[in-house]
Amino acid sequence: AHIENQNGTLYSRVYYESTIQRYTLPYVIGHAKVVHSHWFRSALIRAVCYCTSVEDFQQERTYLELTLLINGYSLLFVETHVKHFFNHFHAQTLRFSRSQSAYDNFRQQWFTFV
Repeated sequence: AHIENQNGTLYSRVYYESTIQRYTLPYVIGHAKVVHSHWFRSALIRAVCYCTSVEDFQQERTYLELTLLINGYSLLFVETHVKHFFNHFHAQTLRFSRSQSAYDNFRQQWFTFV
């Protein structure tokens, strides 16, 4: 995670090492699609935990979706799992929202849930 103090406010987001190749999936011989669906859900949860900004969260979500698409997963697979993620956490409206206050409420509920 990248963490900093921005004028007295905690700011954090997912951090990627610049030397690591982007858009790659964890790979082990014999992994089925279900393993990557679990990875995707876990990566979305990590994004909620790390990203204090709704813009950073949406950017991370886009990066994760592109990673699956680039690695041969269908748009239907990606969309189904994104929809399931937001439905599971009762945050359907956040799926298309750029509202920082709605995102802050979602994160607060998430951390209370955990």
